[in-house]
Amino acid sequence: MIRESIISVSPLLFLILFLLTSCSPKIIPDEIDAKIDKTLSYKEIEKNPEKYLGKRVLLGGEIIETHVTQGGSEIEILQKPLNSGRAPRFTDESLGRFFISATTFLDPVIYKSGRRITVVGIVKGSKTRQIGDAKRIYPLLGKEYLHLWAPGSRSPEDGNPRISIGFGAIFHD
Repeated sequence: MIRESIISVSPLLFLILFLLTSCSPKIIPDEIDAKIDKTLSYKEIEKNPEKYLGKRVLLGGEIIETHVTQGGSEIEILQKPLNSGRAPRFTDESLGRFFISATTFLDPVIYKSGRRITVVGIVKGSKTRQIGDAKRIYPLLGKEYLHLWAPGSRSPEDGNPRISIGFGAIFHD
């Protein structure tokens, strides 16, 4: 009797697990994700970008400006912490800026100021930028993968109300 119940529940359990795992978007391909050095934080890279040359990192934030260059494009990004879905959080919290260098054309109308972006890049060094009266040094990454988030898209972690159907409970800080 118990064995028959387990057998009849198994397909239902399999279906539920499949639906739950297929609902969350995978924004970074597995072959790139596997190569990211997940031990490095923006704070460490920002202190000494040259120490981490060649390391593949995951960062995100809000685009400040995109420039078309002779060899491609360059994006200046205000760093923001990433949520569990790897989207930059809607927050004023930031540890600084960083730059992405791409060998392809990235249209400034699409990659415009205010858009949120998640980046997998290879540390190439640093870039000096004048901000007001001060010169600052920021990390420079070579573009390997970019995910541009839809304007206004928010996740449950950003405080939006949401509807859930399922088992269990949700706890927020």
